[in-house]
Amino acid sequence: SNLRYLDLSSYSSLQSNDLYWLSSLTSLEYLNMESVNLSLASTHWLQVLNLIPSLSEVHLVSCELQNLPQSLHTVNFTSLSVLELTGNRFKSPIPRWFSNLSTLVQLDLTISEITGDVSAVIGDLTTCCKNSLEELILAGNQISGHIPHSLGLLKKLKFLDLLLNFISGPIPETVGNLTNLEVLDLSYNQMNGSLPESIKMLTKLASLDLLQNSWQGILSENQLQSLGKLEYFTISSSNKSFTINVSDNWVPPFSLKDIEINDCLLGPKFPAWLKTQKQLSTVILTNVGISEVISDWLWGLSQLTWCDLSNNQITGSFLPSLEYPSPALQKSTFNRSNSSFTSWHKLYNLNLAGNLLSGPIPANIGQVLASVSMLNLSWNFLDGRMPSSIGRMRNLISLDLSNNQLSGRILDNSRHLKK
Repeated sequence: SNLRYLDLSSYSSLQSNDLYWLSSLTSLEYLNMESVNLSLASTHWLQVLNLIPSLSEVHLVSCELQNLPQSLHTVNFTSLSVLELTGNRFKSPIPRWFSNLSTLVQLDLTISEITGDVSAVIGDLTTCCKNSLEELILAGNQISGHIPHSLGLLKKLKFLDLLLNFISGPIPETVGNLTNLEVLDLSYNQMNGSLPESIKMLTKLASLDLLQNSWQGILSENQLQSLGKLEYFTISSSNKSFTINVSDNWVPPFSLKDIEINDCLLGPKFPAWLKTQKQLSTVILTNVGISEVISDWLWGLSQLTWCDLSNNQITGSFLPSLEYPSPALQKSTFNRSNSSFTSWHKLYNLNLAGNLLSGPIPANIGQVLASVSMLNLSWNFLDGRMPSSIGRMRNLISLDLSNNQLSGRILDNSRHLKK
């Protein structure tokens, strides 16, 4: 009866046919039964937990629960701060009794087949825990409707993840009231409209993910100028009606690690402001209207692991500025001033498909791209032979050179691959 902490999380075949025994643990504060099969306890799990008012954290992740009762006669969760029910199969809305969880700090219902209107969900939460809620994670459900203006009442919110739902409409202007927000993920929904001017108030934002929606309008440097802590930025617009418009001499206040922009107007030039982003590991700029040669500064990024510039109108030769360094320079692994090659040791994926690249594939590609596992140069105008040094790319698992103008024989380089 004095037990306070119970962790029975399992990745084997542990199961519990009922949970009535939990009601004897009257001092329990922490309960974790992740991956324990509770399918036979679906009818009473909530009623049992409601008998333990001392509970502060409940983690029932992937427990095969199929019932989220829509009503409770009396709500006794007077201390509950963390409720994690990820990976269950509730197939129901968030119940109204959630509005009584006045001490809730974190709510995670990822991939739990939650339905209903997002305005009702946020409305209930602002009623009960607007002064406590810091994390709201509802990714991978069937939630629909428009995000209400009441979202701005959750002023302590640090983490908001509504990824992969059916939410529509614009981002409300009141999002600017969430001045503690560090992560905002609205990707893979059906949202539209322009990004609110008030987004510039999110000065603590580290991650902004807006992929796969139908955004419109313009994102200006004024909206980005205050986001000094931003590290991850993704956006795409399925209707291709969104423009990122900043001046050529703009210097961002942030240092990005990942950037992904798809189906937006960014070109015709490579964004000059990206030259200031020295920590980039992922650069994805697909179908953004770039129509010039690849900028040399891009290949000097020492942390670059993923580069996708496909479906633009990029011209010129394939990597014309890269030359394999001398043996003496190869030994100087920290010298990046004389050759871009020393910065390429982390590159995993390179996708330049669907551009206007011409000329031959460099003979030393196997040395310059030695770390690459996925290389896609399809749908360009590359000509000449396939270099034998490709056989030295021992990490290569995917190679696409289709729809070019290559000629000659495909050489047998199996001896290199076997080594």
